[in-house]
Amino acid sequence: MLKKSYLNRLKEITEMSFHTLEMKLVNGGVISKNEASFQHELAYLLKVFGQLYEFNPKEKFNLEMESYLELNTSSIKSGSNRARVDIFMTFGTEDDYVKGVVELKFFKKKIIENPTTDMIFLKIYPIWNLIKTQELI
Repeated sequence: MLKKSYLNRLKEITEMSFHTLEMKLVNGGVISKNEASFQHELAYLLKVFGQLYEFNPKEKFNLEMESYLELNTSSIKSGSNRARVDIFMTFGTEDDYVKGVVELKFFKKKIIENPTTDMIFLKIYPIWNLIKTQELI
């Protein structure tokens, strides 16, 4: 039962972080010119919200960037049993925790009507589908 609670809280942490970053980007509070700076801003928000969701002294939110993930099956892309992910998270206690990942793709295009303005396109891979597929929890 605790894993479900940790999973729900990890989803909330992730959703709040994405929403907050989106609002900051739209309103000019954050300027991300490349994927690395976007990842850094998102990781910062994930860490802040994650620590705020540590309601018990034994609960911990941990985050690693550009981490490797052990897979149960070989990756279609590389044939390896390891996948490199942009952000890897764990949340819970030492004995009972869940894992989550975020994989981002960042594209930037000039807007034809106003060439001085960039439009940012993000491809965010669904972390919960990946978690279920790879049976990380």
